[in-house]
Amino acid sequence: MRRITNKKSVILLIGLLTLFPLAFFVFPASAVSQPKTSAPLILNIVVTTEQQPGVTGVIPDFLASDLGSGVDGVNVLASGTTSDDQLVYVSTRLAAQSSDLDVIGMDVIWTAQFVDNGWLENLSPFLLSNEMDDYVGGMVDSATYKGSVWAFPYFLDMGVLYYRTDLLNDTFGPGGWTTADFDTWAELNATANAVLQYENDPNLFGYIAQLSAYEGGTVNFQEWIGSNGVTDIFNPDGTPNVTQQAMIDALSFLKALIPPKPPASQDLINSPYIIPRVALTYNEGTSHAAWLAGHALFIRNWPYMYSLTLASPYNASFGITAIPTFHGTPDEKSSCVGGQILGISTYSNHKEAALNLTRFLSSNHSQYYALDTLGHFPALKETYSSLPPDKAYVYDFYLASDSTLARPKNAQYSTISGKINENFVSIISCDVTATVGLQNLQSDIEDILAPVPEVAIPGFQIGLLLIAMMSTISIVIVIKRKKIKQ
Repeated sequence: MRRITNKKSVILLIGLLTLFPLAFFVFPASAVSQPKTSAPLILNIVVTTEQQPGVTGVIPDFLASDLGSGVDGVNVLASGTTSDDQLVYVSTRLAAQSSDLDVIGMDVIWTAQFVDNGWLENLSPFLLSNEMDDYVGGMVDSATYKGSVWAFPYFLDMGVLYYRTDLLNDTFGPGGWTTADFDTWAELNATANAVLQYENDPNLFGYIAQLSAYEGGTVNFQEWIGSNGVTDIFNPDGTPNVTQQAMIDALSFLKALIPPKPPASQDLINSPYIIPRVALTYNEGTSHAAWLAGHALFIRNWPYMYSLTLASPYNASFGITAIPTFHGTPDEKSSCVGGQILGISTYSNHKEAALNLTRFLSSNHSQYYALDTLGHFPALKETYSSLPPDKAYVYDFYLASDSTLARPKNAQYSTISGKINENFVSIISCDVTATVGLQNLQSDIEDILAPVPEVAIPGFQIGLLLIAMMSTISIVIVIKRKKIKQ
């Protein structure tokens, strides 16, 4: 009888050891911690330190509005001063499945990464009919992934073309030119060459931009291929497609605007070139420094440079317009969007209230407040229709917003972006042809997206592995005891 009792005990032990890990995996801790409905409803939204005042200033209005009904308060959290700080702050908490964040301020390039990690609530089922039509198209595209909308546009940043009206007047006479004279790349090239010849100034450049190997290079790459009709480097099935003839043609055209490597002549005046080789090292700061010093006829940059230009000696002698395209048709896209979008955390306990806060921050009232206090350009089209006189210039940026497009969307965007700007610079520096450079980029992206080889035990989850280990130990104990009793 004693031996039978021992066997029952061992069997019971095996059963408990087997069920314990299963219970751990089947019933996660989050399933038993439900929020108390009687507690005050406090929302947490996280944005960058710079953006924080624009949100904080409208929270009292939100709480007093119909959208804020039932919300007792809003904590506006600051994630740091840069986009990188923001990404670390947010991703660390979401990776831990923390419910401490409800509304998440996001850079427009993070959508795919956050969605594939399961961090964002799908907003498409909760949108009103055609609701996203109210926002700038490129911003909506940035918030859209795998056929669904995952965030509301908050504020807009976009590439635009600045030009020197005084130099154009010198060459063509006042009234002798319009922006239609450089709304295609061929026309801009011809206009720049004419001005360079007329001015005969060796310190004057026809065109500059952010052409160095960093995120700005990726943006300019996307704008050049977009202006020739290629708005996505991925096929519908997610595979890369960067060897298209339209891409080769666009980058070959750009490359031809830059003098080849020395000892070839670097003269821009008596040549077909309009971009100096020094511009291959330019980022936002170095390019706007050259512009503010009066060294460029045309420059591609972001809206932030407008106020800097107003304070420069050329404050009455410049204008802005959309970045050119290759054919000048309205449907061509040549301006990458930046800025911020607002998503809702999958782990939020207050998703409905978070959606209401997101809608409020994307409304005309909040959009104008962010413009007035921080200079953030609205993502909502309506806001541009009621600008006061001191903000009238902002409408020029709105006119350029029709040509906006999103950057490539992929969960591994950061790594892919590095390869894009690396190969982009290799092409325009005359290291390789556009064809070879894009073939190299195709291979690089394919390598990044290649499946990672299995290094663990194939087909095993950690929980199943623990079960197998515990069961094996239990069986060994039984066998050992049987031998002892024999």
